[in-house]
Order: sequence, then C-alpha cells, then structure tokens
Amino acid sequence: MRETLLAQARYRSDQILLQPVKSIDLTLEQEFKKGEAASLLLAVQLPQTLLDEAETVLEQFKKHEDEADAGPEHDDHERSAP
Repeated sequence: MRETLLAQARYRSDQILLQPVKSIDLTLEQEFKKGEAASLLLAVQLPQTLLDEAETVLEQFKKHEDEADAGPEHDDHERSAP
C-alpha cells in the first residue's frame, strides 16, 4: 500500500512540476493536485509517526514503572510525621 501511495504522490507531483499551467483556469486544478500529493505523503508517513510515538510513550512508562519498583518504599505516616 505504501508503494501505491508513493506512486500516486509522485504522479501528482510530476503533473505539477513538469507541466506548466496553460491557463489561469487550470491553476485551481494544479492547487488541488498539490493538496492531493501532500495528503498522500501524509498517509504514508502517519503510521510510522504513530508507531514511533507509541514506542516513546511505552519506553517512558516502562522507565517510570522501573523507577517506582526500584525506589524505596515510604509509608505515608513516616512522611507526614513532624
């Protein structure tokens, strides 16, 4: 699927970059194609970005959990004593 999305984005980019606008009326069509290409690239990048973010969150959670397990256990009464 990734290859298909990249091919579609490349096709749209080529249409924009390699073909000059022949009339002012075609400018809107070209702008639409720019948006399509950007959306396709986002669709390719988003899953990896989400996976990277999830890994970071899990690493932080594990680190916090390890610190909590390794740290000294304090009784609430000991901390609040005058």
